[in-house]
Amino acid sequence: MSVKETLQLWDNAMDQYDSGDVNLALETLRKIPERSAKIEFNIGSIQLSLGRYDAAVKAFDNCIDRDLYLAIAYFQRGIAFFKLQRYIEAYRNFETSNDRMRAHDLIDYTQLGLRYKFCAWEALYNTALTHTMMGQFSNSSSYLELALTLSLDDRSADKLKKAQNSAARKELFSLHELPKQMLFRPPKAMTSNLKKQDYLGKSQVVAFLEDGTSERDKSPKNSPKSNPTCNCPNSSTYPNAKPKKALASDAVASAASASTFTSSTISSKPLPALPKPTTVTGISNSGSLTNGSSKMASFSPGLNTSSSSEASQSPARPNVKPVIVKVHYNITCAVPIQPYANYASFQQQVTHQLQGANISFWYKKNKTGSLQRISGDRDMSGVWDGSDPSSCLTIWCYDLTGEVCHSAT
Repeated sequence: MSVKETLQLWDNAMDQYDSGDVNLALETLRKIPERSAKIEFNIGSIQLSLGRYDAAVKAFDNCIDRDLYLAIAYFQRGIAFFKLQRYIEAYRNFETSNDRMRAHDLIDYTQLGLRYKFCAWEALYNTALTHTMMGQFSNSSSYLELALTLSLDDRSADKLKKAQNSAARKELFSLHELPKQMLFRPPKAMTSNLKKQDYLGKSQVVAFLEDGTSERDKSPKNSPKSNPTCNCPNSSTYPNAKPKKALASDAVASAASASTFTSSTISSKPLPALPKPTTVTGISNSGSLTNGSSKMASFSPGLNTSSSSEASQSPARPNVKPVIVKVHYNITCAVPIQPYANYASFQQQVTHQLQGANISFWYKKNKTGSLQRISGDRDMSGVWDGSDPSSCLTIWCYDLTGEVCHSAT
């Protein structure tokens, strides 16, 4: 199938979906033999909206096979698994969706044809819900606290706070889903010229007389006796009229009357006097005023006009907020810890969250570097110095026997 035919079917399916023919739109998309990740995503989303969760999982599998970094596809597949009450698979897909965000707060899919901005807090919210469904309320609260730091507006923050209150009472909260109209659409620049357009149009008869001649044939402009460019009377119109001869006296009289009119007009309406140019005195070449400078502050481009006393005053330092530490062990959890905590305090809080596991701590100085062990306050200080307070800190935990219980994805 050609690209033009594929775009035509894709565009027709979106028109059918917007008009309410969901099943017809689904069948139209299935007619495309070589479906891209976007079309498979649309098929999976439509199946999900119709309650066909097994078919939706299969469609999202095909979508992810074609694009491994489409974070929103993992999110949608996690919702399908959640509807099937397969909470472990749902947790893995929500966690992978957050990893595919690659430390971004949101991904704008508008340029790809999906008018939606997918946020990181949405994946963390549903991850917390899966922990709640499995009875792990402490992990659910940690994920919700991490999602609250990534919320972008008051509406999302209110939803996360309500979920936190429900998790604190060990109650369930609602699943977060995408709107049903969120589908990938073909580019308008490629679909605008798919239909055949008639730019010239068709000729139409404006008027037609009974004798077979048109109005144009009997118009005065086409008559051989008339001259539309001449203002003189025509002999055919005025048969007794005689042509008027131009005399030299008439030309002199016309010139005299024109000169009289011009002179009278000018004398009756004198021109107003132009204002005299004013000069500003007291301004030097440097642009500063020589008089009255005591009432005006001197200005120099590029310099700060504030006083030295105001510049020396620094704003009050805000209260230090705890840093969210993302811990990879048998499960992935988030632990809030005060910045620059010593090794003993750090170890106590993490092991308490992991229910007293006998483990060691490792971290990466950069994303591509190898793991390095944290064994004392000196290593702990290096970890804090190399971390960003505005983002979360990621560590890996190993059993002291040397067996790896969990590795980073």
